Amino acid sequence: MERLKKAKCGVYAGPLRLLALEIYDKLRAAEIPCSMVTGEEQHIAMDSRVMACTAEMVDLDAEYDVAVIDEAQMISDPFRGHAWSRLVMGIKAKEVHICMAPEAENIIRRILKRCHAKYDIVRHERNTELVFEDRPFDIDNDLTKGDALILFSKKMVLDVAARLELQGVRASVIYGNLPPQIRRKQFEMFLNGENDVVVATDAIGLGVNLPIRRIVFMEHMKFDGKGRRPLSEFEVRQIAGRAGRRGMYDVGYVTATTEAGLEHIKRVYPMKHTIEYAIIGFPQVLLDIDQPIDQILTSWYNIKPNLDVYRKMDIKEMLIKYRNLYGIRDSIAGFEDKRELYNMISCDVDLGNEKCMAMWRYYCRTYTADVSIKFPVFDDVRGDTRLERAETYYKLLDLYNQFSVRFGKIMDENRVVEERLKTEDIILAELGKSKTFYLRRCNYCGKLLPIGARSSLCDKCYYSVAGAKQVRGNRR
Repeated sequence: MERLKKAKCGVYAGPLRLLALEIYDKLRAAEIPCSMVTGEEQHIAMDSRVMACTAEMVDLDAEYDVAVIDEAQMISDPFRGHAWSRLVMGIKAKEVHICMAPEAENIIRRILKRCHAKYDIVRHERNTELVFEDRPFDIDNDLTKGDALILFSKKMVLDVAARLELQGVRASVIYGNLPPQIRRKQFEMFLNGENDVVVATDAIGLGVNLPIRRIVFMEHMKFDGKGRRPLSEFEVRQIAGRAGRRGMYDVGYVTATTEAGLEHIKRVYPMKHTIEYAIIGFPQVLLDIDQPIDQILTSWYNIKPNLDVYRKMDIKEMLIKYRNLYGIRDSIAGFEDKRELYNMISCDVDLGNEKCMAMWRYYCRTYTADVSIKFPVFDDVRGDTRLERAETYYKLLDLYNQFSVRFGKIMDENRVVEERLKTEDIILAELGKSKTFYLRRCNYCGKLLPIGARSSLCDKCYYSVAGAKQVRGNRR
């Protein structure tokens, strides 16, 4: 940060919009002319000396005095790692600071060696003690101010926050769907003592500096898109490291809610995992090949890199989006232009949110019709709760912004800002209301389900239903 402040031309690159926003705010607070560019929004100052960006948005054609590449262990992420590989190998700067977790040191050194780059290594050690507790955590009896309870889905976060509400405990909630400004507001409510604890997903693991006394793993398994698996040593270290941050607590504590969970995090935390490869992105020059884009992507992905230091980015999300468009290809003016099509399928859109996917398909069909694209309307968004509708609408605003920038459309920037502010107010208001609606109850008897229950029925009802089905089966 100090080197960035002194740079005549500097850039910060990080993994999250929230981190770019934090750097942007810190530089502005220090009266450093600064701009911010992420995939969802841009704040450009005419006299700017420093850019705060998400990794994908850094201009590699520009020349900088100082560049900061943050959280470089992301270089092995199958979907986004190529952005860090691109930066480490391609940034044009007199002075580059690559900040990373220790497990990334080996791979970064190998890349820099191949680039014939000179470098110095500065290691920063943790200055506060981290203690693993001896017995499992009991939410009814062991909860204390300064705890952060970690789960791995929005539903579970809101369920646990609602249970704490019943106990009279005020909780800040953090999960991936929340806009960065709302996450920051939730952080502030914890920082200033307005809320007693944090209930969060692993979204808390990157770049968050909070007065957390103890990390509580409410689960030690997570769903990774394919199935449930135990937390990796990197995930445990990244999350557990939030406890006992320097200048806030002299000691940090870590625990879990079960013997198995506690044993797992104790076992994997000390492991010295080393990142063995970096992810490289798809070279768009291949789009000139006379083949359909899905075949080009698949053929490229199936060719093993000559060097073991690299692996290919995951292309399955782009192929899913391609298949989404293929059925309506006759109504898409740019479908035969593979560069335009690649621009569409590399758009960042929530594949699991049908409203977002529907709007994205609509933009792909209609973007050539006018100088601007359709502005999303809150009242058109459906959802089970007002909170869910507001979160989806915020994503639609981001999609409108992103698509407009990608395809050079005139954008109503003032309206985007106004609608974002209104939507943030709705989300904040909804989070401030009673969360008892989100309590997970048995679908049959209405009894409160245990935290982390995988079934929608309590044990009694489950076995009652299973028994009834067995009886009917025997009668047949």
